[in-house]
Amino acid sequence: MQSDEWLTAASCTVEGGDSFYADTQKAQDTARAACLGCPVLATCLLTAQDRERVAKERWGMAGGLTAQQRLGLMWEERVHGHRPDLDAARELLNPWWSNLLIQMRWKGRSFDDIVNRLDGVQANAATVRLALWWLGMPGTRVRPRQAGDPIGEAVRIAGLHEAEIQELRSLGASRNEVAAYLGVKLHIADRAVDRVTIADRAEVLEVAA
Repeated sequence: MQSDEWLTAASCTVEGGDSFYADTQKAQDTARAACLGCPVLATCLLTAQDRERVAKERWGMAGGLTAQQRLGLMWEERVHGHRPDLDAARELLNPWWSNLLIQMRWKGRSFDDIVNRLDGVQANAATVRLALWWLGMPGTRVRPRQAGDPIGEAVRIAGLHEAEIQELRSLGASRNEVAAYLGVKLHIADRAVDRVTIADRAEVLEVAA
């Protein structure tokens, strides 16, 4: 299809656009379901990503992802050089793979560990995140919190992802972009960034002393 002709085949032009721009979980779930049955899902996501790299503005659901999730994918590429394989992500939606994917995620497996265990599917971390998001699951880079873990979430994230937060900030990522990359709420990312920043300053002062 040339230019924006593909839009005429998009499910959102038939389903109605309201749910694609609403912020409620119910509306986003409805929009995502329509996206996954859309014949131009891949074209929509790739077009949105190309446009947003230039315009740096994101809104609504596109390609089965929210604006924040698409922002997370952009930073996944900047930090790790990973772009999702859309065909592989689609394959991970079939019941056998999706059940395995969900089980591994809830057991606390890291993305790298999950990728290594997906025998037969050519996937990277960005592909796994995309598949989880399409399944309506959290595509967070932060491992699920274990029962009885007394450490606060922001403290835990700062400890587990200190190097990544430092790299993101060095690349000019805003706090919202850090939140999108990690796949966590902004207020949690805010506190994690503060802790890493304070720790960095303390280290500099210690070296200078």
